[in-house]
Amino acid sequence: MILFSKLKHDQGREPNQQNWGILFPLILLITHEIFTVILLEFPTFLIYLTKISPFFEERLTKISPKYILRVGNELVITVVNISIIILVKYVLRIRYDTSFKQMGLSFSNFKKYLLYGGTIGIVKSTVIIIPILMIWPEYAEPYKKIDILQGASVLQEVSLFFCYFLGTIIAGPLCEEILFRGLFFSALRKYINLFWAILISACLFSFAHGFLPVMISAFLSAILLCFLYEKTRSLVLCITIHAVGNVFNNLYFILFSFIII
Repeated sequence: MILFSKLKHDQGREPNQQNWGILFPLILLITHEIFTVILLEFPTFLIYLTKISPFFEERLTKISPKYILRVGNELVITVVNISIIILVKYVLRIRYDTSFKQMGLSFSNFKKYLLYGGTIGIVKSTVIIIPILMIWPEYAEPYKKIDILQGASVLQEVSLFFCYFLGTIIAGPLCEEILFRGLFFSALRKYINLFWAILISACLFSFAHGFLPVMISAFLSAILLCFLYEKTRSLVLCITIHAVGNVFNNLYFILFSFIII
């Protein structure tokens, strides 16, 4: 509570000053999911081409299919997220005469929000993920099969890490916080009270994620992020918590994968 009391209101607009409705963020969220699902098939398509095309067979068979899938998936998600961010920035400026800064993506109190966001992100991940994995340790088992980089070159190892960093730690949290907290949650607050706005936003954020433990983690995380965004109006804080949480979530899944009997 002492930590939260230090997170004073940032320079973003108040919820009732956001001048877009529910439809705009919903269209963006649906577009984001559709393009992600469709384009995630592209790496698989590349592997299929190696079996039917001599041209692709000659150039891609030296690369591990697992590497193609992993890097391809990270790149697809990153491209979709960055494209959505650019689209939102354009529409906000042209259609709604506002900006990311007014939404809370501001360098005001930047260092403070990075510090608090990193701390909260670690605590959040620890408190949420460890109990989930203690109940369902089998969900960590796929992380035990970390053989993607066996036989890979140094360049492939570096590229895989770069794609992971760009997608999971930068583009993903940035895009999702803009969509779910900056746009959707802010729009909900114009029409309904805080409790229902947080609940609906958290449910939608949860449904947008994968299997059960991740959905539970996403739901609980969204409750915290919506509450903090309501209190601080800082997307920087939310993005930092989200990014650090993603890192530690993966670390805990990997850790538990090695203690599964």
